[in-house]
Amino acid sequence: MSDLRPSRYAIHSDSVYAGSTGQRLRLVYGTRRAVTLALTEETADQLKSGHVPTADPQLLQRLLDVELVVPTDDELHALVTRSRDSAHTDALRTFTLMPTSYCNMGCTYCGQEHTKGRLPANHRDAIASRVQRAITADVTQSVRVRWFGAEPMMGYAVLRDLSRRFVDAADRAGVDYQASMVTNGSLLTLRKLRQLLHDARVNKLCITLDGPERIHDRSRILKSGGVSFTRITTLLTEALADEELADLSFELRTNVTTANAEHIEEYLHQMAAMGFAHPRVLFSLEPVHSWSNDVSDVALSSEVYAEREIGWLATMMSLGLNFMIVPTASKPLVCGAVSTNSEIISSTGSIFSCSEQPLVPESEATQALAHITEIDLAARRPEGPFHDWHDQIEGRSVPCAGCPMLGVCGGSCPKLWSEGISPCPSYKYNFQQRLALVARKYQLTPVA
Repeated sequence: MSDLRPSRYAIHSDSVYAGSTGQRLRLVYGTRRAVTLALTEETADQLKSGHVPTADPQLLQRLLDVELVVPTDDELHALVTRSRDSAHTDALRTFTLMPTSYCNMGCTYCGQEHTKGRLPANHRDAIASRVQRAITADVTQSVRVRWFGAEPMMGYAVLRDLSRRFVDAADRAGVDYQASMVTNGSLLTLRKLRQLLHDARVNKLCITLDGPERIHDRSRILKSGGVSFTRITTLLTEALADEELADLSFELRTNVTTANAEHIEEYLHQMAAMGFAHPRVLFSLEPVHSWSNDVSDVALSSEVYAEREIGWLATMMSLGLNFMIVPTASKPLVCGAVSTNSEIISSTGSIFSCSEQPLVPESEATQALAHITEIDLAARRPEGPFHDWHDQIEGRSVPCAGCPMLGVCGGSCPKLWSEGISPCPSYKYNFQQRLALVARKYQLTPVA
């Protein structure tokens, strides 16, 4: 078919595997739809050589459905157009809210500056009015709120007050409303978890644990002088056993540095032994990166991290811990920084496009796009420094256009690219090894 061709946004396994019937298979991963297929070696080789398999109409339709076979028009333009459309849709509004500027931890790699205090009443009312206006807009179908920090639980009263207003407005308007929270976890209790889930509609918590107990408590230091690992893990165990919290899921994130990299294996074994191989717990290992601060002394190089990571992922698989082997969803919108339908409102009342700008002194002073008490409540936030991101990709001013990962990566981080830092995700460097883990998961045997 002359009007079709294999997508160039695809990755083929180097290895050949034996299927249950003895067929020789290759794994082919399409990043446009984040789908992995086990194809016969012959079919995979046809695709890799630029030919469209046409002998089997059902197979061809499957390849079209997952966009491993695509029209012969400009494929990059098609991907970028999808991203632009996602950035400009009015149906979804997203708000990242910071109910306080204080954190009870003093993590060594944090780039934020924390001060005590909470939102002044006029700021709180202005935020409530702005989000409520978005909820009740005729074009809005869904609203997502992410509670962020500093440490959002330090502003728990503000969070509950604002959540009550948002939920009431969404219920009256018939708008889908969901919330999530990024928290250090040290201030959570079962009672508060129930309130967060049932009253504030927070159905996902991202909690950071930086290794086994002694390593975590050394890295994520409570300003009171106390420790948090045992408190957090005990609460998680109780929460997973609580039927009232059955709709609440957890992501356990680990910021990997030179200080804790040697202890990740121990941490994973400890978490498995504590019962966290659970369907509602997702493990996420992430290399520490600059938050407008210098982390070069504690960061692993991308290549070294990717090599170490494969061993950790294999350990998680053997222990039954849940994690992302390869991305399972495409990424039409790289992040909220490229869409005026997404905004971050700092505890200072300043509105930003990027979540790494609030509470960073230089960014607070120079990069705020507006102030919550001054902007028209119905207006989208002003365009930020990354509003031309799609033009940059299509114009090839960043190297993402030619990368087969574009469909699932989206370019990763416009801010870091603008600072001359390559933010490519670790899976760019170890994808073949990840495909081997996919094969292992589905009991495919390597034969070549």
